[in-house]
Amino acid sequence: MGACGDAWAPSADLLGPAYARHAESVLGRVRFELVSSQLLEVFPRTEGHVVDVGGGFGEQAIMLAREGFRVTVCDPDPAMLAMAKSRIQTLEEALASRVVLVPDDGRRLESLGAGECDAVLLHSVLMYFQDVRPFFEAASRVLKSTARVSVLSTNPRSIAMRSALQRRWDEALTAMQHGDEAQSRYLPTWTHDRDTLVDVAAEFGFVPEAEFGVRVFTDHLEDTDVPHDPAELAALMELERLAGSRDPYRSVARLYHLVLRRGG
Repeated sequence: MGACGDAWAPSADLLGPAYARHAESVLGRVRFELVSSQLLEVFPRTEGHVVDVGGGFGEQAIMLAREGFRVTVCDPDPAMLAMAKSRIQTLEEALASRVVLVPDDGRRLESLGAGECDAVLLHSVLMYFQDVRPFFEAASRVLKSTARVSVLSTNPRSIAMRSALQRRWDEALTAMQHGDEAQSRYLPTWTHDRDTLVDVAAEFGFVPEAEFGVRVFTDHLEDTDVPHDPAELAALMELERLAGSRDPYRSVARLYHLVLRRGG
């Protein structure tokens, strides 16, 4: 783990390309489409200003820009920002002008003024940091009085699901017994459960507004196992969408998507 509890920076050269490959896979598309539909279900359809922390790949920012939002992408990784820049340069000028790229890890947001933003996205970010309070503190400074924070993070309640469904029984047993993934193919990160994040967010005036699960039935699959037939894929996406919106299914999804709003 890196300085100040940053797990991304020491491995950025490997993580950035791996994330880009995943984002372009079928499973990555499932994740992106689910999160996007969940965001648009909750976010008001206005020309607001969204801050996408750790959004250097640019996919979420471009989606929001197409919906009329202005987006500031904050990312500390120059390589990720370069990926985003190359994608944005292919867009028509009116759309590209809605996206601004800023080198920032999201714990300060110094380039943004107080109360100028409508939402902050913390998607697949908090798991790389031991201390998450600076993110909520920075968000509370830059957000308007009626604003939202969207958090996407790994779900500790599903810690054994992937390995068990892939028939890696010893790893699943270790996960159940010790609360972490043994011999994981993934970078060791911090697991911030939903209740802990709600408590931290409450310190800065945020309360839960909506909650979803992401990848209930597909997380254990390989990319080649996901249907490529459009009709079959559409059925899978609708199944995942419904499961992610209701218990008990969303409680065992690989990721939890928590939207918080400012207010009592």
